[in-house]
Amino acid sequence: MARPVHIGVSKAGAVSQDSRGGPAGNTTTAEKAPRRRRSRRRAARILAVSYLVKTLLVGVAWLTIPDFTERAMQTARAAWARMASIVD
Repeated sequence: MARPVHIGVSKAGAVSQDSRGGPAGNTTTAEKAPRRRRSRRRAARILAVSYLVKTLLVGVAWLTIPDFTERAMQTARAAWARMASIVD
């Protein structure tokens, strides 16, 4: 007798099939979704923490450096002037 093509052996050693008719060891999209969701959640958490740290650093600099706002504005104006000269 020939062995059926779409039957696989599970970890327990028994012969089984998944709901799509393929081998039981194949992962489906539904099985991959929790892993993808966790990675997105982790990326969002890293992004949120990085923005929080950056905001805190800028806030501390704003309060402790006497002419921080003036220096920041001068740097921004110089950058815009450089960009305007490149575009023209």
